[in-house]
Amino acid sequence: MVGENVEMCNQLEFMINEIEYPLIYLSKTRTVGLLVLDGGSSYIVLDYCPFCGQKLLSSLSDIWFDHLDELDMDLRDVEPGSEWSNDRWWRGRFPGYTNELLNDSWGGCPEVNESE
Repeated sequence: MVGENVEMCNQLEFMINEIEYPLIYLSKTRTVGLLVLDGGSSYIVLDYCPFCGQKLLSSLSDIWFDHLDELDMDLRDVEPGSEWSNDRWWRGRFPGYTNELLNDSWGGCPEVNESE
């Protein structure tokens, strides 16, 4: 499920929350992706909303791995429910985060006009 305060258009949020569609949102790295349907867990990071075309917030994947390295941790050390397994790590490090988090230029997705 998409977490609170993550800005995306209604169509993208709907598609991510429906299991029939190969779109995912990884809250721990603020990543929106398109699943590669080869039986594995690979995905392609999306930089733009496929429905309205607006730029999405940048993935924090590189920063997440950098923080794990600084703590001398790897993926096996991330316990379910820990701050590193969800979005608490970045929300906590950037108090009062805004759309400009980490210099992203994000205007938010306009609502998708379903009549088009």
